[in-house]
Amino acid sequence: MYSSILSCPCRYSSIQRSTFISIEVQIHPFCTSSFVRDDRWFQYWTMKFLNGNIDPTPSFYSNDFRKNGLKFFNYVKILCDTVNISLANIVHSFQAKYFFSPQLITPLQLSETIHDWNASFRTQ
Repeated sequence: MYSSILSCPCRYSSIQRSTFISIEVQIHPFCTSSFVRDDRWFQYWTMKFLNGNIDPTPSFYSNDFRKNGLKFFNYVKILCDTVNISLANIVHSFQAKYFFSPQLITPLQLSETIHDWNASFRTQ
């Protein structure tokens, strides 16, 4: 009603997004599972025995998953770590930006703006 005639008497007409928006990113549960995060699981793939010795010649068939399992889980760990770092950087960059409005906006306008931010954030 008054938003078209009122102006912001504030000294600042911008506010950092992180002061009023909180973002929680969820990644695939596998990236936080013990298959990727537990070093004991990786020791299994090196055929490390309890006495600390490593079997240099484990006899597996060529199509046995245990033959290449360590490589697979290492690649998945690298992928998960890269995704986590990228997402943290994207969230930080998004929240570090400022929202600027020289005039008052309605709650509906703010809601639409946040909805647009959410949509653009999801496409990054």
